[in-house]
Amino acid sequence: AFGSFVPIEVRRSYTDFLPSANVSFDLNPELVLRFAAARTMARPDYTDIVPRVSLNPGALTGSGGDPNVDPFRANQFDVSIEWYPDRETIVAAALYYKDIQSYIVNTTTQEIFPIETDTPNLSRCTPAGGANPDLYNCLFDINRRSNGAGGTNKGFELQVQRPIWGGFGVIGNYTFS
Repeated sequence: AFGSFVPIEVRRSYTDFLPSANVSFDLNPELVLRFAAARTMARPDYTDIVPRVSLNPGALTGSGGDPNVDPFRANQFDVSIEWYPDRETIVAAALYYKDIQSYIVNTTTQEIFPIETDTPNLSRCTPAGGANPDLYNCLFDINRRSNGAGGTNKGFELQVQRPIWGGFGVIGNYTFS
């Protein structure tokens, strides 16, 4: 009643070169300076790339995947200074910068799907014709993941960790992004 459903096969491949470097310098026995740089990649969730659609006919909305969504890709850089006044204490500050080249966002598109209903929204549905008088082609708002523009993320972090007494201690951190 809803037409032919045909399997979809999508083949994709990509190659990413992901170098990274981490260097630390002991400035003195209590002070460490660290630098890090890396090219990173994270694949989208499987449900974001599956060629599927899930419909909510009552609200004429839905969600779906897109096999053409590219991974998250970024270049990132960190520098930190760490002070170890004793074996159980650390006080540290760090700066970071992430150049995000590809980012995954939500995109809403309008797509037509057949539904069977006896109470259609006639502003968004038209009769499909055929033997079933309750079959309509309706315009759905479909939320899909897609690639958006990149951007930057930069900020700093502060950290302290110190034992207090009897196995208890304090761990505190602050991050500004």
